[in-house]
Amino acid sequence: MAGPIDLDRQRRIRAIVTDAVQTVSPETMTRALDHERREDRMAARDQIAFRFEQELITRLDHHGQVMGSRMRGIKVSRADAVRTLLYDALDRAELDYTDAEKALLTDSDS
Repeated sequence: MAGPIDLDRQRRIRAIVTDAVQTVSPETMTRALDHERREDRMAARDQIAFRFEQELITRLDHHGQVMGSRMRGIKVSRADAVRTLLYDALDRAELDYTDAEKALLTDSDS
């Protein structure tokens, strides 16, 4: 569960970014704003841990490198690679759910 949003912190970041607009490139500005959004999203996430075989870790790291090469200028972490793969796998698996299984998914959301 995420804690309260620090509005003063948000205002300070926005003030710094606004002051820097005239002195930085658009790419730097985009990265700064993305970082701010990423921090907000990270605060809203639960952290979990897994134990994987080395072969799987190697494959995950390779997938992250491939993702990074396709999205120039964006650093893809191992967690980003895992999250992307999990979303993709779950989206595919959920397509095959029966109506009863879909109802269970809806019930767990509430």
